[in-house]
Amino acid sequence: MNKRKFLLVVPYRARDLEGHALVAYYLERLFGHEVVCTNGYSIPKKLLRWSPDVLVLDHLNWNFKRQEAAEAHRLGVKVAILPTEGLFLNDELVEQQARVVAAASDHVDLYLCWGDRVRGALMRVAGMQEQQAITVGCVRNDFFAEPFLTTAATREEFARRWNLDPGKPIVLWATNTTYFARDPRKIIYRYVKKGGLTEEEVRRFLSDEAHLFQQGWRVMHELARSHPDWNLLVKIHPAEQVRPYLEPARQFPNIHLAFNAPIRDFLLHCDVLLQRNCTTATEAWMFGKPVLQLEIGDYNFQPEDLYQNGCDVVHSVEEARSAVEKYIAGAAIPPMQKRARDAFLTATYYRIDGGSGLRIAHALHRLASPPAYTDEDQTRTQDAIRRAFTDWKQREDARLVNRVKDVLHIPRHVSLRWWKKLPRRDTWGNWGGYVAEPEITREMVEELHAQYAKLVPINEAQSRIASEISEEVRDA
Repeated sequence: MNKRKFLLVVPYRARDLEGHALVAYYLERLFGHEVVCTNGYSIPKKLLRWSPDVLVLDHLNWNFKRQEAAEAHRLGVKVAILPTEGLFLNDELVEQQARVVAAASDHVDLYLCWGDRVRGALMRVAGMQEQQAITVGCVRNDFFAEPFLTTAATREEFARRWNLDPGKPIVLWATNTTYFARDPRKIIYRYVKKGGLTEEEVRRFLSDEAHLFQQGWRVMHELARSHPDWNLLVKIHPAEQVRPYLEPARQFPNIHLAFNAPIRDFLLHCDVLLQRNCTTATEAWMFGKPVLQLEIGDYNFQPEDLYQNGCDVVHSVEEARSAVEKYIAGAAIPPMQKRARDAFLTATYYRIDGGSGLRIAHALHRLASPPAYTDEDQTRTQDAIRRAFTDWKQREDARLVNRVKDVLHIPRHVSLRWWKKLPRRDTWGNWGGYVAEPEITREMVEELHAQYAKLVPINEAQSRIASEISEEVRDA
């Protein structure tokens, strides 16, 4: 069999690169394939540039994502969905996601589910077949298990990076108010036109975000005021802008901001987590951490009981302060709360065993191998992409703007729309100048692969995948 090429979309470097690079590590070192990791921009052009055999997208929620899947399918490229966001807090949201996938299921060859709950909905609602939707777990969770936990920073290293006192309690607020501070007209347009939501639905979640931002800061300010010796740390979601957090953080010297970094070390070293309806709650459960669900005020969207029962649900600033103080003083998590956590984690994530990346890579390898995808299929796909590239190039050569650039010896990738280079309000937000969705370079990936080679040598990965295949055969 010829080598296959995978185009693997990495939405946010801080959140997703570690896990996706792990999948790439197995695909390359264990199965002998080639992987190009990229951000989610200009995928149609990247299909023509890289000529992959498999396109791995993160979701199908946007119209343009479904169009990308359709275009790849038209060219003969296999399409797989590897979710980076998949925490659905009630059955209605699971069903809604399945209906979205159903609209594009003809263009999807493989959906890599975090857990059986989503897989069941995809088969029931989207009509997917047994081998089209499979349960593999969440690759991000591999870094909450051995052997990857050995890469975690020590508490002292972590505290030094974020200017904390390692000997004092660390109370963490993990934010997930991604859009409230942006231009609401653009967000409404984006979700209505590209995501298929109603304007009312978009306004409701923007209202929830604004309310949560305000209430979260009320809690943090009260904790900072009443416990000036504690570390109060705000971990800003990778999709959020930092700017709205600057002024509230300046009001107390023991409040610190953190961003542009994976969440794992924050959850490992915090003593209590504050959040609402966030994936970070379930990740903190994996470390046995106390988690507060901030239900201060009224919200439009409510999670199911099984999720809420895994947290301490607080309905006022005073309740939040008392709950944090209780856990900082050494209180244990109640047994009923532990049982709710275990049930939710099993339904949502399948296994948290450090093996999801390997299961994902094995599933992608099978998708790109005979009989699902033969060398003859690969030849037809490459021919189709070459023809598509020729057609695209003829159209580009005929464009007036490109003819002008050629005459003036201006590179075609340089925009003549000078006003596009002016600072926009939407770009002010990331204090420090970092880019949340950078293009992923091979150097970034190779640096992680060097770590993985020490943690999971290929002979060990071969033994583990052989064991899992034997287990699948026994189960069948």
